[in-house]
Amino acid sequence: ILILAYVSSFLNASSFTISFYLLLFCGPNRVNHFFCDFAPLVELSCSDSSIASVVPSFTGGSIIVFTVFVIATSYIYILITILKMRSNRGRHKAFSTCTAHLTAVTLYFGTITFVYVMPKSTFSTDQNKVVSVFYMVVIPMLNPIIYSLKNNEIKGALKRELGRKILS
Repeated sequence: ILILAYVSSFLNASSFTISFYLLLFCGPNRVNHFFCDFAPLVELSCSDSSIASVVPSFTGGSIIVFTVFVIATSYIYILITILKMRSNRGRHKAFSTCTAHLTAVTLYFGTITFVYVMPKSTFSTDQNKVVSVFYMVVIPMLNPIIYSLKNNEIKGALKRELGRKILS
């Protein structure tokens, strides 16, 4: 599986790089984005960018589908194991951990799919910028919060703080 990960990563990066080098640039040189990403660079091209948009979407989408398939398969096995547990407390704790992980994975893969796989005509550059910031900044900041919500002390403190905010 490690070799597969390296090969697919290489193919994905190569598809973006080769697609980029097939483009001609002759217009403005200002990237309308927060960082230098592939889609805003394609928008600067004055040549036909249809192939340059489709190939990276296909390779990126293939990697996402395969990764989600592996995660879903592993969660099926985890779910079977959890359902065989005799302890309700252990089952609850295991579901809590799985829920936190699935929340983080869903947020990440959802935004990545939106930015790199969906057809570019269905959303604007401004939407792309917002979603890109979401997966680059917000999701990594949310991960510690998502995983710490399993902790009863954190849950209690959050409930007390929200209770104070609502009452005041």
